Amino acid sequence: MHCAACVSHVERALTRVEGVQSAAVNLGTERASVEFDGPASRVTELVAAVESAGYSAEILAEESPGRAAESDLAHLGRLRRELVFAVVLTAPIVA
Repeated sequence: MHCAACVSHVERALTRVEGVQSAAVNLGTERASVEFDGPASRVTELVAAVESAGYSAEILAEESPGRAAESDLAHLGRLRRELVFAVVLTAPIVA
Protein backbone atom coordinates (compact mmCIF):
# COMPACT_ATOMS: atom_id res chain seq x y z
CA MET A 1 0.00 0.00 0.00
CA HIS A 2 1.29 3.40 -0.91
CA CYS A 3 -1.43 5.94 -0.15
CA ALA A 4 -4.68 6.72 1.63
CA ALA A 5 -6.65 5.52 -1.38
CA CYS A 6 -5.09 2.07 -0.96
CA VAL A 7 -6.09 2.07 2.71
CA SER A 8 -9.65 3.01 1.80
CA HIS A 9 -9.78 0.32 -0.88
CA VAL A 10 -8.67 -2.40 1.56
CA GLU A 11 -11.05 -1.18 4.29
CA ARG A 12 -13.97 -1.29 1.84
CA ALA A 13 -13.02 -4.80 0.73
CA LEU A 14 -12.90 -5.97 4.33
CA THR A 15 -16.19 -4.37 5.38
CA ARG A 16 -17.97 -6.07 2.48
CA VAL A 17 -17.28 -9.49 4.02
CA GLU A 18 -20.35 -10.79 5.83
CA GLY A 19 -20.12 -10.41 9.61
CA VAL A 20 -17.48 -7.68 9.65
CA GLN A 21 -18.33 -5.03 12.25
CA SER A 22 -15.42 -2.71 11.49
CA ALA A 23 -12.11 -2.63 9.68
CA ALA A 24 -9.24 -0.21 10.21
CA VAL A 25 -6.08 -0.24 8.10
CA ASN A 26 -2.88 1.47 9.21
CA LEU A 27 -0.84 2.73 6.27
CA GLY A 28 2.39 3.05 8.26
CA THR A 29 2.42 -0.51 9.57
CA GLU A 30 0.50 -1.96 6.62
CA ARG A 31 -1.73 -3.88 9.04
CA ALA A 32 -5.47 -4.18 9.36
CA SER A 33 -7.51 -4.64 12.51
CA VAL A 34 -10.86 -6.26 11.90
CA GLU A 35 -13.76 -6.87 14.27
CA PHE A 36 -16.18 -9.51 13.07
CA ASP A 37 -18.88 -11.87 14.27
CA GLY A 38 -18.65 -15.50 13.42
CA PRO A 39 -16.23 -18.39 13.51
CA ALA A 40 -12.48 -18.00 13.22
CA SER A 41 -12.66 -19.83 9.90
CA ARG A 42 -13.96 -16.55 8.44
CA VAL A 43 -10.45 -15.16 8.61
CA THR A 44 -9.64 -16.91 5.34
CA GLU A 45 -12.52 -14.98 3.75
CA LEU A 46 -10.95 -11.73 4.97
CA VAL A 47 -7.60 -12.68 3.43
CA ALA A 48 -9.34 -13.58 0.17
CA ALA A 49 -11.15 -10.22 0.16
CA VAL A 50 -7.88 -8.31 0.54
CA GLU A 51 -6.19 -10.39 -2.14
CA SER A 52 -9.11 -9.92 -4.54
CA ALA A 53 -8.69 -6.17 -4.02
CA GLY A 54 -5.16 -6.53 -5.38
CA TYR A 55 -3.11 -6.59 -2.18
CA SER A 56 -1.29 -9.31 -0.29
CA ALA A 57 -2.47 -10.47 3.12
CA GLU A 58 -1.41 -12.86 5.82
CA ILE A 59 -2.88 -13.78 9.16
CA LEU A 60 -0.96 -12.54 12.18
CA ALA A 61 -1.56 -13.95 15.62
CA GLU A 62 -2.55 -11.47 18.29
CA GLU A 63 0.54 -10.30 20.10
CA SER A 64 0.68 -10.33 23.85
CA PRO A 65 1.92 -7.10 25.47
CA GLY A 66 5.24 -8.80 26.25
CA ARG A 67 5.81 -9.84 22.65
CA ALA A 68 4.87 -6.37 21.42
CA ALA A 69 7.43 -4.81 23.78
CA GLU A 70 10.11 -7.22 22.54
CA SER A 71 9.25 -6.32 18.96
CA ASP A 72 9.47 -2.61 19.78
CA LEU A 73 12.86 -3.08 21.43
CA ALA A 74 14.17 -4.97 18.41
CA HIS A 75 12.91 -2.19 16.14
CA LEU A 76 14.58 0.47 18.31
CA GLY A 77 17.84 -1.49 18.22
CA ARG A 78 17.74 -1.59 14.43
CA LEU A 79 17.02 2.15 14.26
CA ARG A 80 19.90 2.87 16.64
CA ARG A 81 22.33 0.86 14.44
CA GLU A 82 21.11 2.70 11.34
CA LEU A 83 21.59 6.06 13.08
CA VAL A 84 25.15 5.22 14.11
CA PHE A 85 25.91 4.02 10.58
CA ALA A 86 24.49 7.24 9.10
CA VAL A 87 26.49 9.44 11.50
CA VAL A 88 29.72 7.58 10.71
CA LEU A 89 29.19 8.01 6.97
CA THR A 90 28.07 11.65 7.25
CA ALA A 91 30.86 12.88 9.56
CA PRO A 92 33.62 12.87 6.89
CA ILE A 93 31.40 14.79 4.48
CA VAL A 94 30.53 17.50 7.00
CA ALA A 95 34.07 17.87 8.37
